[in-house]
Amino acid sequence: MLTEVEYRERLGLYPDVMVAGGDALTGRLWASVAIAVIGIDAPGIAESANVIVPSARARLSVRLPPGIGADDAAAALRAHLSTHRPFGVRLEVDVNGAVEPWSNLTHPRLVSDALEHAWGTSVVEMGGGGGIPVVSDFATAFPRASIAITAICDLDSHVHGVNENVDLLELQRAAEAEGQVLRELAPNR
Repeated sequence: MLTEVEYRERLGLYPDVMVAGGDALTGRLWASVAIAVIGIDAPGIAESANVIVPSARARLSVRLPPGIGADDAAAALRAHLSTHRPFGVRLEVDVNGAVEPWSNLTHPRLVSDALEHAWGTSVVEMGGGGGIPVVSDFATAFPRASIAITAICDLDSHVHGVNENVDLLELQRAAEAEGQVLRELAPNR
């Protein structure tokens, strides 16, 4: 369970920055909808003037856990934004790159055993990430496929950060675990 203190330390947040979630922080980060503003188009500081800005755009990233469909989430977000338009501003919402979340628990014990063997310690299960386009497409095209994604990272990996990195020992352990799973699933072994 990730505490707010640990979360603040990992992100390097200033003490007065509020963190939504409280005691339910871990669940909110990994098991519920998460929305982040990942880009804004508006006049930059160099081009800014003391005038009313005629238009601005923002790109949002919406991560969905399994069980919430992309179309339903897009409709709910569109309705929320339409209801909360300040000063009656004109709003356009375009949905780009929607990906259905997926969950695959075909061989959980087999994967767990392989991970425990490779790392030499018990597995701690937790949610993470959201929809990965190629994986969602693959799962749709091949519904009987077994999918296991190994997150090759540790607390110092800075996943999705500008200084993201992978410890080569972690990569080796992941390859060993994945190899063990493939050997166990292989026909006529």
